[in-house]
Amino acid sequence: MSEQLNRREFVVLSSVLAAGCALCACGGAEALAAPGDKGSAAGAGGKIDIGPMSDYASDGITDKFMRPNKFFVVRNDGKIYACSARCTHKSSPLKVKDGHFACPSHGSEFSPQGTVTKGPAKSSLVRYAISKNDAGHLLVDTAKSFNEKDWEKPEAFVEAKA
Repeated sequence: MSEQLNRREFVVLSSVLAAGCALCACGGAEALAAPGDKGSAAGAGGKIDIGPMSDYASDGITDKFMRPNKFFVVRNDGKIYACSARCTHKSSPLKVKDGHFACPSHGSEFSPQGTVTKGPAKSSLVRYAISKNDAGHLLVDTAKSFNEKDWEKPEAFVEAKA
């Protein structure tokens, strides 16, 4: 039996390796993160501990959870919420620019609330469920999301106490 791969075996092996690499790139960080790590990738149920409320004492956008969790934490108008860090146009990663969100790929812009202020995006950013645990830490649940029409639901934000 020959030790060389024929063309078909090479293509199959290459495809399997590529799929394995893609799987690691998509889910590798979540699989390796220890449950309960502050700011770690979501564990069971999608909940991520983003720290105490005191970390969000003033209005503004926090981008430290953009990687690997792909969301921003915003304190605005007496509320703290977590919104997607992906543009609703083509899912490109957003950046914080002058107090709002901007898509460097196609030019869309979003207000700190997550509404579109400049296209081509047409939809507002998704928000994730957020709650406060008994220790006073905020938990973001990326398994539960809210479109703009549901932003006033109690699970979509936490009251920011002065």
